Amino acid sequence: MTRPRPKFFSLLFDLLIDFALIGMGVLLYYHFEVVPLGSFTLSPVIVNLFGSKALAVLVISLVPFGIGLISLIRTLYRTLTGLVLLTKP
Repeated sequence: MTRPRPKFFSLLFDLLIDFALIGMGVLLYYHFEVVPLGSFTLSPVIVNLFGSKALAVLVISLVPFGIGLISLIRTLYRTLTGLVLLTKP
């Protein structure tokens, strides 16, 4: 039985995507709540949909942050289990 070997570039690519999603969530929150980084703002339709600007910003920023965090945990778990399987005789 062949054991799955963790591939280095696949791991790096997964980590890059995970950290990019987490960073995007943080930047969206920073842009809308702390200091605007550009000239765009939230649409009044989105603000009315969620009821307030604060809730809309939380939802918009937590979605990519949460997806990135879950994916990062999954990537780390998959990598560590692959390494443990390689060390077993």
